[in-house]
Amino acid sequence: MNRFWKRVMLPAAVLAMVVLVAASPTTGRAQGSGPSRGERVVDETVAVVGGTPLLRSDLEKRVQGTAEQLQVDLADTSVYNRLHREVIRGMIDDQLLLLEAEARNLKPSEEEVTKEVDGAIDEHVRRLGGEAGFQAQLKKEGLLEDDLRREYRAEARKKILAGMLIQQEIRPKVNVTEEMGKRFFEENRAQIPPKPRALRLQDIFLRTRADSLVERRARETALDVRKKILAGLSFEDAAAQYSDDPRGKEGGTLGRFKKGELEPTLETAAFEQPLEQVGPPVQTPYGFHLVKVIARDPDGEWVELKHVLIGVVPTKSDEARTRERAADVRRRTLSGSLDFASAVRQYSDDPEAKKTDGDLGWVPLEGLPEEMRAVADTLRVGRISPPVAGEQGVHLFKILGEQAEGTYTYEEVAEQMGQYAGQKLMEEKLRIWLDELRTKYPVDQKMNW
Repeated sequence: MNRFWKRVMLPAAVLAMVVLVAASPTTGRAQGSGPSRGERVVDETVAVVGGTPLLRSDLEKRVQGTAEQLQVDLADTSVYNRLHREVIRGMIDDQLLLLEAEARNLKPSEEEVTKEVDGAIDEHVRRLGGEAGFQAQLKKEGLLEDDLRREYRAEARKKILAGMLIQQEIRPKVNVTEEMGKRFFEENRAQIPPKPRALRLQDIFLRTRADSLVERRARETALDVRKKILAGLSFEDAAAQYSDDPRGKEGGTLGRFKKGELEPTLETAAFEQPLEQVGPPVQTPYGFHLVKVIARDPDGEWVELKHVLIGVVPTKSDEARTRERAADVRRRTLSGSLDFASAVRQYSDDPEAKKTDGDLGWVPLEGLPEEMRAVADTLRVGRISPPVAGEQGVHLFKILGEQAEGTYTYEEVAEQMGQYAGQKLMEEKLRIWLDELRTKYPVDQKMNW
């Protein structure tokens, strides 16, 4: 399979060596130390695990894919050899886990495997800009989607089985205490990056809306298209003819989404609307959507959608009107006729921020959008910003507090330190168990680097 489609699952050992690889000097790979990207690999057995041979061709594909993922140079002899050692170790570990899972008669459900495969395909579709780009890449590589899915099913099965084994064998042995988290913090204090400068912000967001007449006409168009669908026009043809989303030409496919990934109004329809039915128009900042739910996770974790979008695009006049609204709100807060928290409750178009009177908490300065960061960097505590353009609207924000760059205390990162300590302990116990499995399923490594 072409490396473009290869989903490299990195063993923990490979991830742990990233720093060492990145720090290696470029010395050039000696002649004969291994095949370069353009060389043809003659297949041979590199190891036998419990009677199962591991092939050189599979090893090289993983090495190449891992090198691309870690962005390291295989022309460096030291890097080349180190990566081969770690990847073959990971392949042996994978096979040991697979053999043990089979010995325990563990089997992932078809639903679990399908979910994992669908997630991998969706990842490619999004990365390639939609279904059309995905299909074009398949055609370019001479692949069929069914072939890709079969390859991913084998990989997904191994991944799920490994997870099941670790939950059975390793997880019960890991009990992370606060003392372990503190010890990890002390031992790794030098590697923890400094706490960035942060601001505590209170924000009002005013969404730029199109003229009400434009919105009304768009909604009427959406209602008319829905009538045509209910009268017999296929949803895919309706998307191709009427949708303002370029994916309409592909039948309106949106893809699969988890909760929290969609606009709130669209998410409500997606998770409540009956399968294969077309509900009333749903309004979002992009316009009016006709939604068709293709599939839904029985546990309510995800939905797969198609839509027809009747777009509503604000004009420059609409944007100017929003800026003037924001400027008016600012004048009233500066004059004292309206306090900022009341202005949030009265005017903000961000329902989540309204719940906290617009208090966003402590936000790293570097994490703000560029326009907001440039303005915030000039304000002192207690000051209110001028209107700042943002995505789909305008922000007014007040600086409630400021924290200089500094060093994290343990209390500020206790949760993360506990997680890292637990991960380290799991890796240690997994390594011990894998060594035990090597005696149960003999390993004969034919090649070394």
